[in-house]
Amino acid sequence: MPRRLKYKEEFYEAYKLHVRGLATGQIRDAFENPDMATSEKIDVKTINNWKRKWREHDDLDIDESWDWSKADEYETAGLPSLSGADIERNVAYYWEYLRTYLPSYDKFRNIYPTRASVREMKYINLFTVLGKGVWDLKEVMERAREYARTEFLMEVGEYNEKEWQEYRWDFDEELWRAKYRTMNQEKEDKNES
Repeated sequence: MPRRLKYKEEFYEAYKLHVRGLATGQIRDAFENPDMATSEKIDVKTINNWKRKWREHDDLDIDESWDWSKADEYETAGLPSLSGADIERNVAYYWEYLRTYLPSYDKFRNIYPTRASVREMKYINLFTVLGKGVWDLKEVMERAREYARTEFLMEVGEYNEKEWQEYRWDFDEELWRAKYRTMNQEKEDKNES
């Protein structure tokens, strides 16, 4: 059985940079940027090892950077055709994502870390609806990034179907409990007034 990845978050972030067409050295430099959302610096040897795993999955267009001008093309990725209200609502999330995760340039004038992927925007859109009244903007984005990363890791073989199912069940339970707490709190607030 192959060894499990030690740096799963970094693996996914590096893959998104790879999909954007960045060279190994540029990907390494991204992890030296203090504004990178991950905590580890990654060396060239690690990135080259990861590239072997990525070769089998270079056709995953869902992990390319989100581009609003292509919004109508993303239905195949699981995103609904966006109405004006949906776009308006998601623009706030997209700009907050950029403000949080894309604040500076590296020494080559490349912006790091990566922009939201199509996969992440799919979950930002979904969790905006599911987590309404439960999660704030930052929580929606963090959960969308984590969910997208976990799904990607399952697709590249880092997790098996059983582990992926357990993750989804845990996620559903967390959302249900948060929603239940929020509903009870609203009920108590209403009774007090």
